[in-house]
Amino acid sequence: ELLEGQTLKERLAGGALPEAELLNVALQVAGALAAAHAKGIVHRDIKPANIFLGPASGHPGLTKILDFGLAKLLSEPRQTAEATAEPAAERPAELTVTQPGTCLGTAPYMSPEQIRGEAIDARSDLFSLGATLYQAATGARPFQGGTRAETANAILKEVPVAPRQLNAGLSRELERILLKALEKEPARRYQSALDLQADLARCQRAREASGRQRWIWRIAASALVALGAILWATWPWGAAPEPVIRRLAVLPLHNLTDNADQDHLADGISDTIAGDLAKLPGLRVISRASASQYKGTRKKASEVGRELKVDAVIEGSIAGAGQRLQVRVQLTRTGTDEPVWAESFDLDLRAIEKVQREVERTVARELRLRLSPSEEARLAKVGTNSREAFEAYLRGRHYWAKRTEEDIQRAVTCFRAAIDADPAYAAAYAALADCYNQLATVLVGQSPAHYRALAIASAKKAIEIDDQLAEGHAALGFAKLYDWDWAGAELELRRALELNPSYASARVWHASSLIIRQRFDEGIAEVERARELDPLSLITQTQVGWMYKLAGRDEEAIAQYLKVLAVDPNYPWALYQLGGSYINTGRLKEAVDVLEKAVVASKDNPAMIGSLGEAYALAGRRVEAKRLLARLERMSTERYVTPAAIAYVCLGLRDTDCYFRYLDKAFEERSNYVAYLSVTPSAKLYAAVRSDPRFQEMLRRLGYER
Repeated sequence: ELLEGQTLKERLAGGALPEAELLNVALQVAGALAAAHAKGIVHRDIKPANIFLGPASGHPGLTKILDFGLAKLLSEPRQTAEATAEPAAERPAELTVTQPGTCLGTAPYMSPEQIRGEAIDARSDLFSLGATLYQAATGARPFQGGTRAETANAILKEVPVAPRQLNAGLSRELERILLKALEKEPARRYQSALDLQADLARCQRAREASGRQRWIWRIAASALVALGAILWATWPWGAAPEPVIRRLAVLPLHNLTDNADQDHLADGISDTIAGDLAKLPGLRVISRASASQYKGTRKKASEVGRELKVDAVIEGSIAGAGQRLQVRVQLTRTGTDEPVWAESFDLDLRAIEKVQREVERTVARELRLRLSPSEEARLAKVGTNSREAFEAYLRGRHYWAKRTEEDIQRAVTCFRAAIDADPAYAAAYAALADCYNQLATVLVGQSPAHYRALAIASAKKAIEIDDQLAEGHAALGFAKLYDWDWAGAELELRRALELNPSYASARVWHASSLIIRQRFDEGIAEVERARELDPLSLITQTQVGWMYKLAGRDEEAIAQYLKVLAVDPNYPWALYQLGGSYINTGRLKEAVDVLEKAVVASKDNPAMIGSLGEAYALAGRRVEAKRLLARLERMSTERYVTPAAIAYVCLGLRDTDCYFRYLDKAFEERSNYVAYLSVTPSAKLYAAVRSDPRFQEMLRRLGYER
């Protein structure tokens, strides 16, 4: 094709682009990349010389991406650099990396994963586009270097100068977009060209709206003076506007039927309403675990508001018999105890989606939201049209919420029944994945590797059916985290939180992902957000303490565990973690006391027996520690016992050969314990173990350095 115009490289010889022109170019390039990526094509050499600007002719010129000569199909097997390298005479004039183990590309615009020679995907092109747009916005490349090696090192390690420091006229939003595109970790960048295009379009609209507002202001300035006088005379100064609803709790519906077995329906309807409302932008919905504490109570909305720190509650009841159901739902402001909206529905169980949609519309109206077409479509998506599938799913969630081994197995049976009734029921697959993840954690019957494989398969099926389902992405992220796929876990958990920012469990799991990679401040901030969303859940509150413990902040962890135990003095997981923090801080007598209590409260959980054995050994009670070691080994012949439990005791006894023997077994079985080796055992207590070459080799095998 004969093109008239100039490349962006030539255009930039005259300096940075004005923001309006830059946004027009950026939107077109992002759209072109989206089209290429949709066909599975990665360009691999986005740079100013490969972006061509057509003549404007009185309107925004047509921008094109040139030179797909280095492009790669995502489905192609990865080639070596020797197989793809160009002859030296044909390489671009700009610095191009073609050494073995790397991908082709132009050095100043290559992504970190490209430089490292790793497998790349569409997100690599977005980094290169970010570098290109940064240069177009500021007149300077984001990463500078006099040699190829220096340039590569800058891309891998240096943070680019904030664009507004180089061009003060740039908008803050464009600066944010550029820096997000230049995140070194692919999981922290834009995940698709469409996402980048959407942000650029919002930035462009905001800029255009600002321009219109300045024009309108000049015209209206004199009129405002007169209007101000009128308003002063007529405004109802005594009336205060109603506060906007930003935080909300969905309380369990009261079961007014004659059948107590219908509790699962009341709880399930509440749960599904809460889950759908959590997708509304600008709204934070308290987790079901905390809201369920109000089951059977008759507290006023204002009391609930003070305790949960919410602006409104949804409450109501179910009544009826057979397949007919009367559902009453009410939205009440907590500040005044006045109902905002109430409605009763007389419907077939299969029409329960009607209740959910009406509640969502009402809350959206009270939030003064104008939902985009994509948001409307996501909220309107029907989970299943099968009454049998829906009821089996609700019954499964009812059992799942109890979290005992027996109830999780019951939940598995229910979710499988839901899938049998409707094989395209995405939520049932995601819930099944949650069950398998939990079974891999509580370790019943078989090794965690067995259950984790089932969890990954179920979560992937859920996403295949509905890629907008937060629960599916969260379950897959959880499973990948304990399968040591750090980047994959981060990607899925972030996606889950984009789809449902109120998903407290996903925030806890994401906090774990951050802590494992020693991003302690980010991990603590994330788990604190989970605490706000789930303030009454003992497990979430215990996990807050656990994150503090893993971050080396044991005194804060201890204070958190004691708060949990003030509510339930026999809560085993808080006792267990408290014992661990007492060990870390050298309070061994207290550790022994609390861990003895944990073993009893948990009915001889192997992990807690192992931690008690560690405390005995460190306290000098070696005979008792060895007795527990023998007990665990004997138990392992009768039921599944995680090797990590035995490794705990070996640690306390300072028997490093024993520790590494069982650590290897835990590695083979994909034990959850192994995922946390970057931060545990305590370096203060076990410096010799952590410096042992066998430990360092284990860290390498886990891929922490990546």
